[in-house]
Amino acid sequence: MASTAPMTDSVVGIDISARWFDAARGTELRRFPNTDTGISACLRWLAPAGGTLRVGLEATGTYSLPLATALYAAGHTEFVCNPLCLARYRQATLARTKTDKLDARCIARFCAAHALHPWAPASAAHQRLHVLVATRQTLVEQAHRLRNRQHAAGYTPCADLVRELQAPVLAALAAQLARIEQELARIAEEDTPIGTDLRLLTTIPGIGLTTATALVASLPAARLATPKHVAAHVALCPREKSSGVSVRGRSAIGSFGPAHLRRALYLPAVVAMRANPRLRAFAERLRAKGKPAKVVIVAVMRKLLLLAWTLLRTRRPFAASDRTPDATGGPAPTRPALTTTHLAPT
Repeated sequence: MASTAPMTDSVVGIDISARWFDAARGTELRRFPNTDTGISACLRWLAPAGGTLRVGLEATGTYSLPLATALYAAGHTEFVCNPLCLARYRQATLARTKTDKLDARCIARFCAAHALHPWAPASAAHQRLHVLVATRQTLVEQAHRLRNRQHAAGYTPCADLVRELQAPVLAALAAQLARIEQELARIAEEDTPIGTDLRLLTTIPGIGLTTATALVASLPAARLATPKHVAAHVALCPREKSSGVSVRGRSAIGSFGPAHLRRALYLPAVVAMRANPRLRAFAERLRAKGKPAKVVIVAVMRKLLLLAWTLLRTRRPFAASDRTPDATGGPAPTRPALTTTHLAPT
């Protein structure tokens, strides 16, 4: 087996599931129920180590949130690790067996071997926005599937029956979507940091409230320091595949990062190519060079993403003379902060 990073008592790896979580600290392994009682027992188990511990957890959505919040409140430094990175690390160490306890040890070794960005819990208002955006996306997908079934049923003798059975469900989904959109509109009108961010983004031609809420909920603008970091985070940068003289793969954007942000930016990019003169000219230049239609749209998506990031960093609304940062990696220009009275669309 390949050599791995040594286990230390100052690094803790935790593998979490819905019912329990396994914690590895040095040579010790413990399993705790994923409940308030189990979390308290885990904190007591870690207390004798003294000082601040480096704790690594795999990103598991809401299952890890109560434990992560409790560890953060206790003063420990936390790292929420990408599951794909952990899987590749496990393969690199030639691990032949996969269990919860071994995964906890693997997470501890991964955190000891790599420089990771510490995790901090989002505010309650940001978590609420994220839940609203995620729930809306789920409802939209469910309604889309039902309409597809109705369309397919039109080629069978049961079309009327299918429409009758699904009509109440579609009506309920529409009512829930309307309620969520009203709540998102109310949040955008509030004099809060999130409301200010939403109003800033909706000043960009092509970006409406739905896209703005997705960006504010999922784009860590403060943590992404350069345009290259932003594009890489959302996987809107080309991935070259070449090796030697025989491998010349076709470049494509990555499949990593939040896919729902790429979906959220697609239609706004199509609209922006008509509504934003600067992006329209940019798209026309790419077409003149013979770029395919999808390549042009993805390039405009990247421009919109960087423009949104710039507005969130500079705290200024969009103006027709604004320019998105280029691919040189330079940070956005520093501009004075604005009050809410300056947030009218330009």
